[in-house]
Order: sequence, then structure tokens, then C-alpha cells
Amino acid sequence: MEQIEHHLNNTEIATDSAAKFIQNFRTIATEAIDYSRNSFADRAAFLEKLSNAKSIDTAFQIQSEYAKQFYAAFTAQAKKLNSLYSDLGKEAFKPIVELTAKVQNDRK
Repeated sequence: MEQIEHHLNNTEIATDSAAKFIQNFRTIATEAIDYSRNSFADRAAFLEKLSNAKSIDTAFQIQSEYAKQFYAAFTAQAKKLNSLYSDLGKEAFKPIVELTAKVQNDRK
């Protein structure tokens, strides 16, 4: 009976972990899609502004502003994805860590 409870507990831990892993993966995919959409919209707005520039100086200013905006958005997205991938990794190894801790406690 104890082995059945142990097996059911391990199955529950694995199922919960898989569900959290999938949710984290969906969050990453959603973030990537949102970033792509926003990036495309920003680029389209940039190209429209650039095509309406009346002088070379204005065009350089528009391009410079876009480059700064793009860099800021890219670094923010990279930090966000880094955090999400870190969470994904933690969730992937959580059952192993819990099981290892349980085995060590059972040995004591």
C-alpha cells in the first residue's frame, strides 16, 4: 500500500510539473509573438516617419530615435525572456529536486 501511495505522489508531482512547464512555455511563446507584433508595428511607423522626412537631418534624427527605441525594447525583451526561461528551467527540475530531497530525508 505504501508503494502505491508513493507512486501516486510521484505521478502527481510529475503531472503538476508538466502542467507548469507547459504554461511557462506558452507564456514564452506569447511574449515572443507580442514582441514580434510590436516590433513590426514600430518598424512600420518608423518607415512611415522616415518616408515623410523633409531633410537629411530629420531623417538622421528619426533613424537615431528609432535605433534607441529598438535597443531599449530589445534589451527589455531579452531580460524578460531570460527570466521566463529561468523559471521554465526551475519548473523542469523541480520534481527531481523534490524527489531527491525526499529520498535524502527518508534515509535519515
